[in-house]
Amino acid sequence: MRALFGLALGAAAAAAQGQTYTLTEIPRPLGQIVEAFDLNDAGLVVGRVAPPGSFGGQPFVWSPAGLVQLPAPPGASTVFARAIDDAGRIYGTARIPLGRTLQTQPLLWLDGRLVTVPTLYRGGSQTLLPSPGAAFVVTNTRPYDDPTPGWKSQFGWVDEPDFTGTSGDRPVPVVFDLARGAITLVAGFGGSYDTFLNDVNDRGQAVGVAGGGGYNQGLAVRWDPVQGAVALGNGGRRASVATAINRDGLIVGHVEKTDDGDINTDRRDRPFVWQDGILTELPIVAGFEQGRATDVNDDGVVVGSLGRSSNPFQTDGAWIYQDGQVRHLNALLPPGSGWSATDALRINNRGQILFSQHTGPGFHDDRWAVLTPTATQP
Repeated sequence: MRALFGLALGAAAAAAQGQTYTLTEIPRPLGQIVEAFDLNDAGLVVGRVAPPGSFGGQPFVWSPAGLVQLPAPPGASTVFARAIDDAGRIYGTARIPLGRTLQTQPLLWLDGRLVTVPTLYRGGSQTLLPSPGAAFVVTNTRPYDDPTPGWKSQFGWVDEPDFTGTSGDRPVPVVFDLARGAITLVAGFGGSYDTFLNDVNDRGQAVGVAGGGGYNQGLAVRWDPVQGAVALGNGGRRASVATAINRDGLIVGHVEKTDDGDINTDRRDRPFVWQDGILTELPIVAGFEQGRATDVNDDGVVVGSLGRSSNPFQTDGAWIYQDGQVRHLNALLPPGSGWSATDALRINNRGQILFSQHTGPGFHDDRWAVLTPTATQP
């Protein structure tokens, strides 16, 4: 099936050979930083604005018309807008005082209005991640600070099964079929660590990682309503993580390779694509030591991040994969833009790419922009 994958990309890439792009920066309010999290097919971006160096913030939605801050719940200390579907519904989280603790509460904005989302687990936290059409939503809820089992949502109470290896504040993944009002709790493969979902498509296929018995020893996993959980393998590496899935079930992620060092600081990740049971590692741009795939659109075009060091948490470049070739995202930037891409987070079905450029030593000292295809040159 590698040939089919290559042909699909070839059709998209043939048109993109002479593609030109415009770059639109997401402006930072005076004295604030911006961190973006998602991009939908309409080109809308959501994220947070915050003081420099802060891990808190307030939610925003951006369009070419400008950046608009979204309303936050009363008393919330940290509010993020984390995802947006193709209908413009925005999903996020807020840290809200609950007795002596702070609870992470799921949020939903409709037409800019904040609406109440019933908590999915009493005392737990959850982040809602929708499919593009919001036919399905996945969440990874942490059932801490709650002595009473049970799941709660607009669909009512359902019993919590006994999860091997799920205890304390480890996440428990959940899939919601919004059309049928069905809730499915997704178990791992019996390992002692987490199962965690990262993305879902409108067929209800969700992807992530299933615990493998130890930290950073998990396997990339696909879950769907028919087959349940399917391990995608690790390509002979130490571990693997699936990060995104498109309409046709093409999955991207990364495998984790270590060189007999600390798995947190000495790790050389490699991006992969998975289709029809075959996991294929992708090449990385020359001059970089590692790479990760962060997103794939329905044309099969993949984007991701690059690193020059073996520290998996440091990104130094961005890449795009088309027609069997990896290119640095800088090759797509308009001449004279003054930008250098250091991470590519999302690509939508219009070919727009959400990316960032580091501007300082801090984790969140980034500028964010959207690349938009403009014309195809002969």
